[in-house]
Amino acid sequence: MIGLLIKDYYSIRKYGVFLLAMGVLYAGIGSVNSMHSPVLFSVFLFLYMGVLTGSVINLEEKSHWEEYAVMLPYSRNKLVAEKYVLSLLNIGVASLIYLVLNLILMAMGMNRMILEDVLYMMLIGASVGLLLPAISLPWMFWLGGAKGRICMIVSVGIIVCVLGGFSMIGTESGAQMWMNQGWQFGIVLAAGALAVLGLSMLISMAVYARREL
Repeated sequence: MIGLLIKDYYSIRKYGVFLLAMGVLYAGIGSVNSMHSPVLFSVFLFLYMGVLTGSVINLEEKSHWEEYAVMLPYSRNKLVAEKYVLSLLNIGVASLIYLVLNLILMAMGMNRMILEDVLYMMLIGASVGLLLPAISLPWMFWLGGAKGRICMIVSVGIIVCVLGGFSMIGTESGAQMWMNQGWQFGIVLAAGALAVLGLSMLISMAVYARREL
């Protein structure tokens, strides 16, 4: 599986760097003005990293990778599982970058959040980021990269609309609204995201096993 992960990161290195740079930019904007910026700014980094796995599948389809993959000593279930491990690693990288970025801004006096707030927002962002591959990957394994990409775009739109709508509820704005929900909310959201991701993997394995390559 390590070889598959290396292959995936190599294939998206240029596109991934661009998305990562955009994500860091938005995360920086959201962190500098954390109490008033739209919460979407804080989670864009995680959304961008969540998109990468779908981009890998799309590139694999264009290069006819699946026709060669079936001849390798990997089962279809392992090929599916590797994409979910890739998603977890991407969100892990996003979490680390988000944490380091905010620590730097805090040291420079440009971020009014305390460390506990940063960790909480990191948990929220990671949870939201995991929901993207959880929703879109089963469609991509069923329909293929091109058609599944449409579902991925729709998934992003749904998540953005839900976050935007939730941000408009109440009198708080920006990250402050999410912080007021408490750690219990964040833990439940994270546990739910992991559960949905696990269920998504089982669905992807089932549909990919029946798909003709």
